[in-house]
Amino acid sequence: MAEVVIEELNRDNPFDVRETAQLLLRTFRKQYHGQATLTRMIQDIDLTRQNRVHVFIARSGGKIVGVANGGFNTPLQVSHVEEIQRHIGAGNYFLSNLAVHPDFRRRGIAKRLTARRIEHARQLGCKVAYGGTNESSEHHVARKAQFEKEGFTHLAALNGEHYYYKRLR
Repeated sequence: MAEVVIEELNRDNPFDVRETAQLLLRTFRKQYHGQATLTRMIQDIDLTRQNRVHVFIARSGGKIVGVANGGFNTPLQVSHVEEIQRHIGAGNYFLSNLAVHPDFRRRGIAKRLTARRIEHARQLGCKVAYGGTNESSEHHVARKAQFEKEGFTHLAALNGEHYYYKRLR
């Protein structure tokens, strides 16, 4: 088995962007309610650049097998950002999408991608990292368990969205 390397996505490499978009599409297709297309996912990745969101990938044998993104005060898809920030304050790091190819799950890749995002948050001087999961997602149970294993605290449940946070030292 090839070594898994965690690195930042080179958004100027169209092959990597396309492969990352394909993995996101495969993972989150149901959550987009039939509106997801490869073109849309590629556009979303391009938007991350404008919104100062960093995209980290896991690569094994030249293939992208995992992706996770996050950013400083950039809650791209959080519908209750004001409520969340009232509890944890500003100067935080939002952990957004996390996807691992089904053939590579249960190998610690999600944990390593999350650790890389936490490291990035610390480098930026963030005091809190937070993320969420939606009850309607097929990945809700696994994502919730991962937050808890990683030492995150449940912050709030708002309209089916569960938010977790972790203070960074």
